Order: sequence, then structure tokens, then C-alpha cells
Amino acid sequence: MMARLVNDPVRYKDVYQALSAVNGVYLVIDPISHKQYVGSASGSDGIYGRWKTYAETNGTGVTGSDEGNKRLVEHLKAHPNRYLKLRYSILETMHRTGNEQKYRKTALELESSYKEKLDSRNMETGLNAKLLFTVNVIKLRCFELDSL
Repeated sequence: MMARLVNDPVRYKDVYQALSAVNGVYLVIDPISHKQYVGSASGSDGIYGRWKTYAETNGTGVTGSDEGNKRLVEHLKAHPNRYLKLRYSILETMHRTGNEQKYRKTALELESSYKEKLDSRNMETGLNAKLLFTVNVIKLRCFELDSL
């Protein structure tokens, strides 16, 4: 269904216009394994643009030098043609007006929040990469000591 949607924007004009107008956080579910992946879209073509990439890459979302969603890629390599069964849902939308960096940051924060809520980093049920550690950045001032 996803390929039909993105490859025929004239037929699905209303859906195309709606998904192109918003950024947001979405959920991809493999209905056979019940594994889920949470992602976000904050590019110039909104959710439509991101989902189009999935359709063009057999569900991996990987383009160019982008390594993409490693666990999702591994899952789809292990299950050829499973991408045809993936289900896509929108969890939250954000209108694309104003400061693009602000909306990208907000989308990533919401994405992280949904990953926690839906436990999509769990190896058993999720396809998001496990968060290995958190880094807190601390600004330090360097002082030069006068020699005595």
C-alpha cells in the first residue's frame, strides 16, 4: 500500500497534500513479528517525503551514505519481502512553519519520548537502536595559574 500511495500522488492527492504539509512522529509495525519502529519526519516534504523514502528503499529508509535504522535494516534483511506488510501510523503531527531547526529538534525530542513510551528500543519488541549511554555536556572554564 505504501508504494501505491507514494507512487501515485495524483490518485491519492488528498493524502499526499496532508502528509506533505506536516512533520511528525510515526510508528512502523511489522504485523507478523509485532516489532515496532518509531521514527520522525522533519524534512521539506514532511511525513510524505519520509514515507516515500521507505517505499523507495523496500522499507529500510536508507539513502546514500545514511546508515539508517540499523535494527530495522537487519530485520528486513532477515525477512525478505516483509517490507510489503509493514503498517505505518502517525503518532503526532507538527505543522511546518517558521524555524526549521526548532521543528527538527522538537520532532527528535518527541520521537525519543515515543520510543520510551512504546518501548521500541526493547530487543524483543522493538526495532529502534538501543540507547547505550547518555552523555551530559558540561562546560568547563580553563584557568591559567600564575607561577609562584
